[in-house]
Amino acid sequence: MKNVIISALCLLSCVFTMAQADKGDKKFEAGQYQQALYWYEKCIDNNPSADSGYYGASQVFFLSTETVWALMYGELFMILSDNDSLQMKVSRQLFDAYFAGLSLNGGKAAANYNSNIIAYSDSFERRNNFPSVFDSLMSKSAYGLRFLDIENLTSVRSKFLSLLKANNKDFYNPLFEYWDKVKTAGHWQAYNCWLFAYGNNKQAAQWITANKDKWNGFMNWKKQNPAQFTPMHYFSRYNME
Repeated sequence: MKNVIISALCLLSCVFTMAQADKGDKKFEAGQYQQALYWYEKCIDNNPSADSGYYGASQVFFLSTETVWALMYGELFMILSDNDSLQMKVSRQLFDAYFAGLSLNGGKAAANYNSNIIAYSDSFERRNNFPSVFDSLMSKSAYGLRFLDIENLTSVRSKFLSLLKANNKDFYNPLFEYWDKVKTAGHWQAYNCWLFAYGNNKQAAQWITANKDKWNGFMNWKKQNPAQFTPMHYFSRYNME
């Protein structure tokens, strides 16, 4: 009986999630992005292990200059989804967004992933601190780089995580916990290659060809260790202020 009740509740949650995502999609198609975002984030709140809310929210933020949130939501979508075509799209978007937000001038890096032309985050009611921290740590992590590719971006993100944990622990969240889990399992390079593969197809293909065992090991690990979030423990930008 208990299992029946649990199954029924899960089904209701899925139906509710789909309804919220559908409302978000309709608002998005109508160009009402702030209203769309409201429904996508409600979808995440209701079912944080479903990919639809993260995908929708990422698409809203990819259209804004608050790309820090697009990076967060987009990567969460990637690790939760099994939709190959949408993963290809978001993989390209993530790589392009990281590339566009990072200026490398003679090794002096300057990151800008948040300028609030479409102000979804900042308001008079609450402060929004994470985007400035993100820019600062990304700038430090990319110092000395002359160009950005998957290999260098993998290194930058690793340095970013170390700096965040050392100096800004308040912003350590379930996505960064997943990074740590991947790194501990020894799959950090393969994970980033998978994540950004469609942003730089040639480099990804070369790495996979040269590292077949590592690639297969990661793909098997990923299948056996699916990302799982709960209503009590999941990523929300409202916890990053």
